[in-house]
Amino acid sequence: MRRSRFDKTDQGEIRGVVYRYINQSEGEENGWSYVGNTMNEQIRQYSWNNHGNKSYGGEKINAARVKYGLENFTYEILEEIYDADENALQVKLDEKEAYYMQQFDSIDHGYNTSKGGTGNNGVNFSPTHRANIGKASKGRTHTEETKKQIGAKLKGHVVSDETRKKISIGNKGKKRTAEQRRAQSERLKGIEPKAATLKAKEMREKNKHKMETI
Repeated sequence: MRRSRFDKTDQGEIRGVVYRYINQSEGEENGWSYVGNTMNEQIRQYSWNNHGNKSYGGEKINAARVKYGLENFTYEILEEIYDADENALQVKLDEKEAYYMQQFDSIDHGYNTSKGGTGNNGVNFSPTHRANIGKASKGRTHTEETKKQIGAKLKGHVVSDETRKKISIGNKGKKRTAEQRRAQSERLKGIEPKAATLKAKEMREKNKHKMETI
């Protein structure tokens, strides 16, 4: 009988877990963690217990497995997550993994190897995985508190010459109407963006019949 690559519930949802292994040996690395996630806990644990598997989780955790022995690590589930869609579930698992990596400081004082303590910084995702992340994130809205925090971070932000150059290249060849140019000019003069947006909307309605005849 072929083993399923997923842990599924009776309702057809896929079960995912975020877990960690904790070093219980004596010494300076006592309490250090390795945080991971999986949609098939049984297979992942089998890989952990396979002494010959040197690709498990990266160089740091594999060196620790050899140095301290598997018997000196304990296993715990940090969180269970369910979703009927594999791609959406993977995004959720990755986000939670990043969260727990920060909580347990498992990069600087642990066995995870991703840069920056976010779980994803320094990782090159495939175009497919990036598309899946975008699909799962589509429709999300920020709370008012989050909007305020983003606004505070952007306040006083100065666009670099390199960024200005990229924006210029991206806009090169685009044709703007006189109304659009005027709206942009007003925005740059400090007029509230909402006003410029309304003018742009009025312009589109005004020229709607012309566009329909093209």
